[in-house]
Amino acid sequence: MMMALPAVSALPQSGSIISRWKLEETSGTRSDDVGSNNLTDNNTVTGGTGKFGDTCSDFEAGNSESLSIADASQSGLDFAGSFTLACWVKLE
Repeated sequence: MMMALPAVSALPQSGSIISRWKLEETSGTRSDDVGSNNLTDNNTVTGGTGKFGDTCSDFEAGNSESLSIADASQSGLDFAGSFTLACWVKLE
């Protein structure tokens, strides 16, 4: 059975989630579904098949691939207290 990520409107605690990146773009900028914290693609992170059947970001350590956001460009990512981070990771 194929699962799908919930719509932004279905996320718990509406307004308290700062950013969500599905990382389903095959290359280039990764879009923030909730806010304006889009991630820059460094060294061409490619796409692969994700947990939910969508495209996912596929990082190659040997190519120094990463996603980033400049401090001056981000909004709400300067954490002063506790926060939660959730992700799917497939190690190779």
